[in-house]
Amino acid sequence: VSAKVQGRVLPGLASPLITAYNATDTLYAIPNWDGKYLFRGVPTDTYSIHFKGWGGYQDTTISNIVVDSMKLIQVPTITLHK
Repeated sequence: VSAKVQGRVLPGLASPLITAYNATDTLYAIPNWDGKYLFRGVPTDTYSIHFKGWGGYQDTTISNIVVDSMKLIQVPTITLHK
């Protein structure tokens, strides 16, 4: 069973590498020009999502993203700061 996890990271110019991870899986995404990203084929579990900032933007991690079925999980918009 797998799902999709999507969200948006701002500003788009930060161009972060986005990593979703748990004890056994690690998934990667790169946002498009407006900051939207999508993970596909996400196995059921609880994940943390790390946003690796570039160009002086600080890293941010959010935790407890629960993927519990084959559905679309919407993550709140994240804003990276300098």
